[in-house]
Amino acid sequence: MKSRMLAASAVVMALASPWAQAQGWAPGQAYVGVALGQSRAGFDCSGAIECDRNAVGGKVYGGYMFHPNFGVELDLRHHGKADLSGTVGGATVSDDFKTYGMGLYALGNYRQGSLNLFGKLGLGWMRTQGVGSTAGLGSPLRETDARGAWGLGVGWDFTKNTSARIEFERVRVKLGTDRIDSDLLSAGVSTRF
Repeated sequence: MKSRMLAASAVVMALASPWAQAQGWAPGQAYVGVALGQSRAGFDCSGAIECDRNAVGGKVYGGYMFHPNFGVELDLRHHGKADLSGTVGGATVSDDFKTYGMGLYALGNYRQGSLNLFGKLGLGWMRTQGVGSTAGLGSPLRETDARGAWGLGVGWDFTKNTSARIEFERVRVKLGTDRIDSDLLSAGVSTRF
């Protein structure tokens, strides 16, 4: 049974490789890119007077395709700053929330002509900083943590070596006792070499 599965996998890979190479991706091909978009911090806003969980976020990324359908990707990212304020016991309390770091992913890729669908799964090493303050007196809290991260996206090849893509990514971050989802919805452009 195992040998049949291995033989079938080898046949599929042998048939898929020339087709995928004709579409612009070849084994052993590297790429770099930049993306910009909207980030969203998943903290609880109940009881807040003002709550802005959204910010401008971005990343630079690069990857390497071992096979037309499989590769690895590394990124450096910043999810911007989210704000939260409210009143507790008559005092105004506010919190600034920033997340930045890097991610390392295994990438699965499916191509149909110039269209490219991909998913990735890996680890995010994120530095999260929260500055809570009461009446202007701040107390920073910083945490660095490695957590599971994932993403889904769609890309389009403009030329053999230039692509655009839109993707959604999520990494869970830690700040004190809280575990917060930090999302990034971005549009980017990349080049292969």
